[in-house]
Amino acid sequence: MTAQLVLGLLLAVSTAHAATFYCDPINGSLQGDGSNARPWRTIEEVLQARRIQLRDRAGNPANPEAPVKPGDTVLLRSGWHGVIRIAQGYNDQFITIAADQGHATQVGWIEIGEGRKWCLRELTVSPSLAPSPLACISHHFLPTRSRSTRKKHSCRLESKTAPGR
Repeated sequence: MTAQLVLGLLLAVSTAHAATFYCDPINGSLQGDGSNARPWRTIEEVLQARRIQLRDRAGNPANPEAPVKPGDTVLLRSGWHGVIRIAQGYNDQFITIAADQGHATQVGWIEIGEGRKWCLRELTVSPSLAPSPLACISHHFLPTRSRSTRKKHSCRLESKTAPGR
């Protein structure tokens, strides 16, 4: 009986539903919990605060306490979200970063140095959308390594030469 209970608990944990988190650059706060009612502010702040779990190639999390884990989705509401910069993030399930339904989401650029299983959807990507000039403009939106496990769906990409280039 005890073995069946333990097996049942293990199965329940392994089949837990993925979570959805929210960012709202107008009404959000990094002190929020990422819920619909208490969203974080921008995806750039969420990444800098290490609220998205990032794993090395072997699958070991660098920040195991992060609320956003592989399989989860972060929905972005209308407005400027900064840049999406991930130095290293290997996932066993996709982490999705997407515009919330009916929202116009803006990011300056997307840079994923190393990683797999990142899904980006319905984002408008252009450094020219920044409210003030960006300090550094990435030379690429998506790097060349491990492309097979990165997805971008319905993203609008714009490229403009930075002043002085």
